[in-house]
Amino acid sequence: MFDVEMSNLINAIREVSYGGKLSDSTICLCKNLSRELQSEKVTKLFARNDFVDDLNRRNILDHPGELVQYDSEDSAKRVNELQGTVTSLDREGPTVEFPTVETTIKLSKFQFEVVGASNQLKVAK
Repeated sequence: MFDVEMSNLINAIREVSYGGKLSDSTICLCKNLSRELQSEKVTKLFARNDFVDDLNRRNILDHPGELVQYDSEDSAKRVNELQGTVTSLDREGPTVEFPTVETTIKLSKFQFEVVGASNQLKVAK
């Protein structure tokens, strides 16, 4: 039963994201889910990553302060499993907290690359 409900939700998100005429099942699902929100903070679901990227970009631009861009150039293949949270930014680089290894470090300029898992194409440079 869960798979059918999830499939209906995914199809509804896809229909709404792409616009155009909505199916009767999507309209019915939206009416069934309709309720007053308890908070301004809501999760937004999108059918495509570029829609997510656009929302993220707009949210970043809404924050106060100077926008800083960090450019990178790749030269060597590096692989690790660490995931960190940026806790501060300045012109020299970000400060990142790595909870799994209980450390916070100031990152200086370094080289890296990101390769897509499915097609082995560079997806970041």
